[in-house]
Amino acid sequence: MNVHLERNVMEKSDVIALFQSFSLEDLRKRFVWANAFFERNDQPEYYLSGLVEKMYKLGYQVYAGDLEIMPLGRETIHEKAYLWARMDDIKTGRHGESLMPSLGDALVSQDNPGALIEQAVCILRAYRNGFDARSSEVH
Repeated sequence: MNVHLERNVMEKSDVIALFQSFSLEDLRKRFVWANAFFERNDQPEYYLSGLVEKMYKLGYQVYAGDLEIMPLGRETIHEKAYLWARMDDIKTGRHGESLMPSLGDALVSQDNPGALIEQAVCILRAYRNGFDARSSEVH
């Protein structure tokens, strides 16, 4: 599995729009944990905006790229993917044009933007609990 990342970082507003493609009801059906985080049922973007802001303050950006999967006996599958990447990792070259994902990197299909939120929540929990975001404790 390889990930080819684009150099341009998605803007915050684009990230929030991506998250909002799931309704609050859809999120709650897919992710039980979502119930605990939405304080205002009529404005899910209130939480999403805050989550994106917190992730940026922690030094994370959202990158878009292509996920390439080569299952045995099948054609290569190319799928649009997103991942949270720490700016420190980008500066030190840990995230290049091609990389193998680590435990802390969640590769998310464009068809499942809710998983981006789930991953961000895992990262924030890891920070609050004193774990490194790349450790197996995140999962």
